[in-house]
Amino acid sequence: QWDGGPYVTNGTFPTISTLDAYSLSGAATWEVSDVLTLKSVTAYREESWQGARDADHSPLTIVHTFIDAKHDQFSQELQAQISYEDIEGIVGAFYMKESASDFFQVDLPGPQFGGPGPGTVRNDALFDSENIAFFSQWTYRPLENLELTGGVRYTHETKGVTPLGFSVFTGIPYVSPGQEDKTFENVSFMGSILYRFNDSLQTYVSYSEGFKSGGVVARYAQPIPGGQKLTFNEELAKTYEAGFKSDLFSGRLRLNGALFTSTYDDIHVTFRLGTTPIQVNAGKASIKGFELEWNALPIDNVRIDGGIGYLDTGYDSIRTPDPLLGIPLTGGIPADAVLAYAPKWSVNSGISYTISLNDDWILIPRADVFYQSSIFFDAVNSPEIAQAGYTLFDLSASLESEEGNWRLTAAVTNVGDKVYRVAGISAIATAGYAETAYTRGREWKISLQHNF
Repeated sequence: QWDGGPYVTNGTFPTISTLDAYSLSGAATWEVSDVLTLKSVTAYREESWQGARDADHSPLTIVHTFIDAKHDQFSQELQAQISYEDIEGIVGAFYMKESASDFFQVDLPGPQFGGPGPGTVRNDALFDSENIAFFSQWTYRPLENLELTGGVRYTHETKGVTPLGFSVFTGIPYVSPGQEDKTFENVSFMGSILYRFNDSLQTYVSYSEGFKSGGVVARYAQPIPGGQKLTFNEELAKTYEAGFKSDLFSGRLRLNGALFTSTYDDIHVTFRLGTTPIQVNAGKASIKGFELEWNALPIDNVRIDGGIGYLDTGYDSIRTPDPLLGIPLTGGIPADAVLAYAPKWSVNSGISYTISLNDDWILIPRADVFYQSSIFFDAVNSPEIAQAGYTLFDLSASLESEEGNWRLTAAVTNVGDKVYRVAGISAIATAGYAETAYTRGREWKISLQHNF
């Protein structure tokens, strides 16, 4: 009813997004010998964010949100890099500790707004986590043109969440007080075989495992039976890939390609508990696809590059919902649904021409085109927030010194000023609204770069 179209809102609550972030990092390397190199990487980050929005984008108070979040993170990584004859390897350790706090207020159509809901909800929460990992990867060359690589990573992660949600109108907390801790451990492996037929062609096959830790649901908009805090498990992935890399026609054509397939167990998706988005484990999913990339020099001074990618995604089985959640995952996610943010086709190509102005400067005009097929932004493939396929055009020109130490570039992106969605959420079934975010449209820039 109150759909104003792209870049328009009929909401009455202010829209705010302010981020202050500070970070510091440093790396130190010590070449102990020709065989051993030690490396240390240390980093610290601190940020504060305030955001507000009228999620329903209507003159009514349906969902208004305000959040004041603070976060800090420290990490340390140590590496020992080893190279001896036909063997190269790395042994390392990683540590990260982070903490965060959220002040999160949501105005819903409750008694003070003349509605039947809980009214103003406070969804404050405290977070802390600690991650320790040990890893090693080695490459062995038994033959001049054969490489065998294997690796392993052990991860131990503890997450603590203290949900502080309650209804301002009733004062009733939604879950029992106190911190809920979850600990996750994982051992992941990888391996690959690379074979060089000659200087122009090499092929490889690889296997790798992935791990994403689970956690504790922090936000609620209704009391949970028994005050129990909701949790979700880790997500596991396995990926198989086979590909080739080639330099053909005396280096005038570089062509690389790959076939891959990935399977996910207990895949994480965002669903809704009433009006509140939460993370849940949706079951098993898979991705199959291929990629092809090329760089060509058909004639002197002309360069053509591009790529094409294809993805076939879907859910292989959908987990039976936890009765505590009351979320119909099986009925909510269609059997033929595809994964969010996974377009079936993506194609890009560009062409540039190098013009020699004199002995000191060259001019390189360039044109690019990009195509992406339709895409969904949520697990249930909500059509009201989906984005149809679209094509973009970019133009640029660079003035460069022959030595390569100066570059002046002028560029226009999205020349056709195409309006398209880049994200979206839908709560039509639970709160009666949906919203999407759009690209900023055509942009231009001028940059000056100098290499010392």
